[in-house]
Amino acid sequence: TGVVAAGEDAIRDFALLPVPGNGIITGTVTDGETHEILVATISVPDLPEGYTGSTVCDENGVYNLEIPEGTWTIRADAEGYVTVTRRVTVVADETLIQDIQMRPELVAGQVLSFSNIYFDSGSSNIKPESFPLLDTIAETLLANEGVNVRIVGHTDSDGSNSFNQGLSERRAQSVYQYLVNKGIPVS
Repeated sequence: TGVVAAGEDAIRDFALLPVPGNGIITGTVTDGETHEILVATISVPDLPEGYTGSTVCDENGVYNLEIPEGTWTIRADAEGYVTVTRRVTVVADETLIQDIQMRPELVAGQVLSFSNIYFDSGSSNIKPESFPLLDTIAETLLANEGVNVRIVGHTDSDGSNSFNQGLSERRAQSVYQYLVNKGIPVS
């Protein structure tokens, strides 16, 4: 708002921001173990005003959200399952496919076995292709506050028993340290 007196000129500069274009994020939600279709709520909690920030999967487990371009956190919630969050980058006028696999909530006494955490041969260095699974494990543990877990490592039969025992322990320690670095309490 400005006031201009009779006979005077007024100059105002305005900085205009471009309106972001919209993109679509879509995918299916399934049980990560059984691959059964899940009906989940998918939300993007930090969207600007005027955007619908959530949707529910259809009977085929498919969801679609139109959101502005940018980097956002999507969240998948389903009853009896651990919440999944993921950072995604949406590009205007493009469709981003994000299939989501969810894990059931943890139950006391439950044993979870993961055979796809990989290490360099004869080493306790975790290979980068294992990071997404370890990140999912960290999310599961963070979503189940107060749970206690035991980490066990294994090796192949190459080498002596004492070397393999030490290697197993070092690999378990590497997984432990990775999870602690992701915010899992040491206890």
